[in-house]
Amino acid sequence: MILRDQNPQIEKVMLHDPKRNMTYRVQIRCRRMGEDNGKDQLVHIGNYFKKIRDHIRVTARNPTKQELERMAMLLQDL
Repeated sequence: MILRDQNPQIEKVMLHDPKRNMTYRVQIRCRRMGEDNGKDQLVHIGNYFKKIRDHIRVTARNPTKQELERMAMLLQDL
């Protein structure tokens, strides 16, 4: 994202996961903070997604056998 001034920038994007055949709608908000030096700022947001993914992998627990069975039952109804 390119921040041209102190006003918040909002981007709405769709991310597709081909492994799971799922699409995610993501809203990204960025705002420049601090003193304005008159230059545009480029925010590389890809690294944020990687950090979020890694954090979820480290902190999320695996579902129990009962939870997996329940999810399978719910998916059958779709």
